[in-house]
Order: sequence, then structure tokens, then C-alpha cells
Amino acid sequence: MNLSQPTQRGSFWSSIRLAYGLLPAISLLQRSGLDSDRLLTQAGIDRFGLMDPAYTISIEQELNFMRGAIHALHGPYGSQASLELARHYHLRGFSVLGLALQACQTPMHLLSMLLNYPRLAWGVFDCEFAISANDFRGTLIAPPMLGAMEGSLAERDIACALVIIDEVLGSPFTLKEVRFRHAGPGNAPGEL
Repeated sequence: MNLSQPTQRGSFWSSIRLAYGLLPAISLLQRSGLDSDRLLTQAGIDRFGLMDPAYTISIEQELNFMRGAIHALHGPYGSQASLELARHYHLRGFSVLGLALQACQTPMHLLSMLLNYPRLAWGVFDCEFAISANDFRGTLIAPPMLGAMEGSLAERDIACALVIIDEVLGSPFTLKEVRFRHAGPGNAPGEL
């Protein structure tokens, strides 16, 4: 690929997170008959605080909740749990950032907007990316604290990005290839 721009770096990581980013996971847990309140309590997250769009939690609280949520969702969804979860993230759930994202006209503009406001986004990875006239190539770089959740959260974040890009552009975004360091759902390592 002949890239017109050098590799750029960005981060979706933030030590303080807006708790409303948990709402899609909570909704899916509840629809699946799973106990989201227990997982919130175990993570030290106030259930009623979620009603305040400005309510913040630490990244540790978010990861503790997501660890429990993904584990619980493996019951009804198996290895597809992260991908099912990604289907429940939509622009309307991004609050003010969602409104701003709707004004984006290209995937690069969308990525730039997300990277400028990591506390308003749901991702947890650093990233490297390069763009040419016809291609976008990106790599997610996991912070060490993700541990065993790295694969599940990478699947969630990539699938969620596709949902959001499709909503912004109003048409499906063509994905040529995705590679993981872990086995994809039902596939050999590195395939999805």
C-alpha cells in the first residue's frame, strides 16, 4: 500500500471515563436476563449515578464491569459475545460527541474527532494508523492492564467502529481485512 501520509498515533485511553459508556452493555445484559446490578456493585459503580450524563468512573471500574459483563454474556452468546455487544453501540449513545460525529463526512474526520475527545468515546486502545486515497490501515495497541480481556475488547471496539462509521456515512463501510493476535470467534488465530 502506497500511503500518502506517514503513520499517525492516537489514543482512546482515558483514566477517567463517562459511565454512560456502559449503558449498551447494561442493556444487553438485561435483555439477556443477566444481573447487571450485581456487576455494577462489584465494580463499585453507583447504578443511580448512571442517570447523570456527567457521572464519571475510573478506567479500573469500567474494566472490572466489562470483565464481568463479557464473561456473563459468553453464556448466551458464546464466542460472539463481544461482537453482539458492539451491535448495541450507536451514535445516539455518544451524547454530545454523537452529535458532532454526525457532522463528519469521512472516516478520517470521524477518527480525528474521536481521538480529540477520548473521555467521550468508549474505546480503550492506543492506535497507529495510516491513510492513502483508497485505504486506511490501523493497529490497536493494548494497554497492559487489559490482560485477558484484550481480545474481547479489540473485537468489540473494531466492530463498534464499523457500526458508527456506517451510521455516519449512511452506507456500509467496506472492510477488507481484520487480523487479531487471538483466535477469532470459531476461526484460526488471526482470522475473523
